[in-house]
Amino acid sequence: MCVLPHAYTAEHLADDAPESVGGLANFLTKRRLAEIGAALKALLSDEDLPVEHELGMEGEMGVAAVFHNTAEEKVHLFPVDESNSVGQALKSGGSVVIIAKTGDIFAAYGGDGTKQDEYTVNAKSGGANNFTIRTPPQMKIKS
Repeated sequence: MCVLPHAYTAEHLADDAPESVGGLANFLTKRRLAEIGAALKALLSDEDLPVEHELGMEGEMGVAAVFHNTAEEKVHLFPVDESNSVGQALKSGGSVVIIAKTGDIFAAYGGDGTKQDEYTVNAKSGGANNFTIRTPPQMKIKS
């Protein structure tokens, strides 16, 4: 629900009706829906999007790689094939959208520097991939 100021004429009320607004979803790409989801999560969690969030019209045909960190600790995401890339920190319970290309691979590292997992983007241009980063299974110590 939201308030639409100055929507008092019959024409504007019809344009702003749930049926009209809901119809806009037919024109959204999976990538755009993922971006809207990330922005809404940031709004509802009272946490700002990072300055370099890459969301918007630039590179519209890129893939939205959405990472959800359900691990117990903060992780760092790095693109695997880019040697001088800067990683992105993702706190426990947080989510981030990275605009990528089909075939890009990302690695998640724990706070102690150990590699937790790799994630391959396989969606087509304009699409989205959702990845869940989990706490790696603990090694059982035999007694």
